[in-house]
Amino acid sequence: MLKRKFTADKPNQKWMTDIKQYRLGDQRLKLSAIKDLCGKDIVAFHMSREMILNWY
Repeated sequence: MLKRKFTADKPNQKWMTDIKQYRLGDQRLKLSAIKDLCGKDIVAFHMSREMILNWY
C-alpha cells in the first residue's frame, strides 16, 4: 500500500506497526508499536507476554 514510501507530509496520514519479541530469562515479551511516519513518533504501544492485540 505504501509502495516503499515511508514518509508523510502531515501527521496521521500514514501509520505503520512493528512487533518485536524480547527474551527475558525463560519467558518472551512481545512489544507492538504504532509509528506516525510524519515525525517518526510512537503513537501507541502494547507490551505483553501473549500475542493478543486489541487495537481499535
